[in-house]
Amino acid sequence: MIPFIIAAVLIAGLLVTVSGVRVVPQHMAFVVERQGVYRTTWQSGLHIKIPFVDRISNRVVMLERVGDLPPHPVITSDGAELQIASRVYFYVVDPQLFTYAAEFPLRELEQLTYAALRNVAANTTHDELAVRNDRVNADVVDFINASSDAWGIQAHRVELNTLN
Repeated sequence: MIPFIIAAVLIAGLLVTVSGVRVVPQHMAFVVERQGVYRTTWQSGLHIKIPFVDRISNRVVMLERVGDLPPHPVITSDGAELQIASRVYFYVVDPQLFTYAAEFPLRELEQLTYAALRNVAANTTHDELAVRNDRVNADVVDFINASSDAWGIQAHRVELNTLN
């Protein structure tokens, strides 16, 4: 009877120990909390967490992501009203900020992109939007990156498509 109990305890201890071993894939980062407080960010590789004390609070994809935004109305400096659809290419640069700095960082990025579109369009004529699209895209990216750094997000390209 006693050897059975010892074997059961050893197996349970082994299972708890093995459950604490984690492998972080190459394209991801894990944000780890200890008792509900941020502890560290794991990059790719093998890591060991303390069972029942440490917890993986977020698994962040570090690959480039694409956000397709529906058409949004903007008014140019010459008074023309346009519908502009946009596509934002971005990636996460800081998993800790991405996890904790904003409640919904991707929704915040969408709203920031709309604000950037309105701001850049207000300083650009209708013809400039059609002809000088590269400069307008760069201005939108600069506007987005000025604020999105606080959320651990970096935009590196924006594609604009005027619908009228």
